[in-house]
Amino acid sequence: PWEKIEKRLLLASEADFVIVLYNPSSHKRHDYLKKACELILQHKSPETVCGTVQNINREGETARVMTLAELKERYIYHCIYRKFTDQKY
Repeated sequence: PWEKIEKRLLLASEADFVIVLYNPSSHKRHDYLKKACELILQHKSPETVCGTVQNINREGETARVMTLAELKERYIYHCIYRKFTDQKY
């Protein structure tokens, strides 16, 4: 349940733990990544180093390093892109 995830994100970010979110966005969970970034930003700097990986250990694997602020913006870009192109990510 989201309430449990929210509590864990807040505690982990406050304790300065490394946080990994597996598959944080989908058609049904379209806003989870944005919510997670907003929660983490309560305790972490917008300049905190983050990254994304797609297609791990498969053809087309990609990785990108960015700040927490950029990750939050990336979420917004993907939602807009998906809405106008009907693409899934």
